[in-house]
Amino acid sequence: MLVWDYDHDTWWYWTFNNHPHLWMATYNVNGDEVLYFADNQGGIFRFDTGQLDHGDTIAPFVQTQRLFYHEVGDEKRRLRYVRVTGTNEMTDILVAPYVNDETSATAGAIDLTDPNETSIIPRRRVRRIDFMRDFDWVQLVFTHLRRNQKMQLGPVHVGTEVLGVR
Repeated sequence: MLVWDYDHDTWWYWTFNNHPHLWMATYNVNGDEVLYFADNQGGIFRFDTGQLDHGDTIAPFVQTQRLFYHEVGDEKRRLRYVRVTGTNEMTDILVAPYVNDETSATAGAIDLTDPNETSIIPRRRVRRIDFMRDFDWVQLVFTHLRRNQKMQLGPVHVGTEVLGVR
């Protein structure tokens, strides 16, 4: 990658272990520009600090859109479970359902490993976590508990039931 160095007033050719796919510039509290980039494997990195985010390791997460938002009518729903497909390389993920735009949620952890495995050969796992939350709409947040690791989520199934007319 060809980069202009303002401090030395020259161009530099840089190579990366993680090929940048997308760049984002922002500013810290001191007004200094901070660059973040994403690679094509789903990793997010702060430029020039290794795999750190303001000194902390990066915890990847995914937040869904509002599920069932356009189906709000006279019927109330209940979230019963979330079934997640992921790889055993992720070990653990946290699932947090935010119902009706609440600001906090009770999360549950899903373990994607198998204690009988002696080595980690990448395998897809399907795991389920049960909930009992009534809602009009819900957003799900999936957080990878192993920082600086790729989050490899597959299909997610949300199990709900209709409770009836309000």
